[in-house]
Amino acid sequence: MTSTQHSTSVSGLSPEALISQLGLADKVVDEKALTNSVKRFAEQKIVLPTFAQLADPSKIPASITAGVDKNAPDARNLFRVHWYNDMAGNRVDVPNYVVLPQALTGVESPIVVAFGDRFPMITAHKVLAAFSCFVPRVISGQFDPTRHRAVWPSTGNYARGGIAISRILGSRGVAVLPAGMSQERFDWLDKWVADPSDIEAIDGLQVSLGKTLEYRVTSEEDLKAALDKYYGNTSSGGRGDSDIAKMIQDITEGEVEVSALKGDVKADNEALDADAPIIRLVNQIIVDAFKLRASDIHLEPMGKRFRLRYRIDGMMTEMKDIPKRLLAPVIARL
Repeated sequence: MTSTQHSTSVSGLSPEALISQLGLADKVVDEKALTNSVKRFAEQKIVLPTFAQLADPSKIPASITAGVDKNAPDARNLFRVHWYNDMAGNRVDVPNYVVLPQALTGVESPIVVAFGDRFPMITAHKVLAAFSCFVPRVISGQFDPTRHRAVWPSTGNYARGGIAISRILGSRGVAVLPAGMSQERFDWLDKWVADPSDIEAIDGLQVSLGKTLEYRVTSEEDLKAALDKYYGNTSSGGRGDSDIAKMIQDITEGEVEVSALKGDVKADNEALDADAPIIRLVNQIIVDAFKLRASDIHLEPMGKRFRLRYRIDGMMTEMKDIPKRLLAPVIARL
């Protein structure tokens, strides 16, 4: 009896699935497409950095980018598509960053913020994401710059990064982004695309859903009923009136502090009981986000506020503020 085994990658996907689902191939899919890419790159003197070089830019000779404007559509800027740049485009040993102090964040653990505006062309790290998606398709023959267009749907920076990489690699890119994005992004795209028609501004909700929208007229009552059905209770005043809002009110009416565990079973049980409202609050924040189909949870310490927002259908939705005095307990629980 014989058996057939199908090889799988470290991701658990078969090579066929990697190609069809993710566009990643470990072999040349189309020899002609690769030949066309090599010919065009040679004609335009385009040299690709390796991923190993971008991961460790010390392997990149400094002479490659010497004298090159970091924001120019110059193929040598591909060797700057990494975190190890300063504002002038010079390479640094450690990415530029700041450490947020406890006085600002309210948490003991240091929070390190790396600066994405050190990246070339678009002053945002999404140019690296675009390079990482595009180049594997080129070198495996899945993309042919002589006959294909690279389509970059996003809310802004990823599309800009894709257009920058496409242009530098002698390819035509199309940016698809919501019409409501900042004019600054559209002005940048106007300068970089090969043709004005390569900028497709569409309804922001269509971008988020990936579907064509059909608009209907309805009554206020029917609209509220639909929102209640799919997004929870909105009838009493919007998304701010969720279970979490009621929980915040209950906590606010009492006194809540986070107690440190002391290694004594009885004392620790008492401490956990005291922290129970905070535990329930944090759990409810996560549960509400799930019910509302939120993709992001934003807990934002501000001057006099501790703001809670969810990203729902691509839009930031503000919820009821959490009392500022609960900042440290909530962050500690997270």
